[in-house]
Amino acid sequence: MKQINDIKTVFMDMDGVLVDIISPLTKLTQEQSYYFNYDYAKQFPFGKWRILKEDVFTKLNMEFWRDAPFTPDGLDILEYFENMYGSENIYILSQPTGYDGCLEGKYNWIKKNIPDYRKRFLLGKPKWVVANDKSLLVDDCDRFVNNWIDNDGFGILVPRLWNSKYTKVKSLIEHKRNNAFNFEIKWKETEII
Repeated sequence: MKQINDIKTVFMDMDGVLVDIISPLTKLTQEQSYYFNYDYAKQFPFGKWRILKEDVFTKLNMEFWRDAPFTPDGLDILEYFENMYGSENIYILSQPTGYDGCLEGKYNWIKKNIPDYRKRFLLGKPKWVVANDKSLLVDDCDRFVNNWIDNDGFGILVPRLWNSKYTKVKSLIEHKRNNAFNFEIKWKETEII
């Protein structure tokens, strides 16, 4: 039977977990930031922007990805898992958009903001291909976490306005209690016969 103690490797998502692409994206599209408007965030990413997805991503050059800030709790989340599992067991895992500048920008963001991870990152899709019974995915996308769990990994869905884990409007870091995150680790139960 799988147990939390089995986790040996942690894969951290970038966009939405560590990296805030919403604030610069909303600035680019002249809309208000989702951090201050719950109704807007529930329609993330393209519901109220009145522009097509392709129109958005073609405007996101290397500098956009490189210069995006941390999410308000991104560095805290990374440090939390570094303390739990050791930074040497953590890898950055991100799915690029496929548009020019994204791959280079994400790599340059890592070099600029968390340089110790510049040789410990994977960019590509689908994410679940590296899932295994000793790996944990920390992500903000329900589908990615569920696919990871379906492929025998452990998963944590970080509460964000656009996913099923987010239940409170007040603060993105409200799930942090007593200086410790209250994450729920999920996995698929399997019987060994």
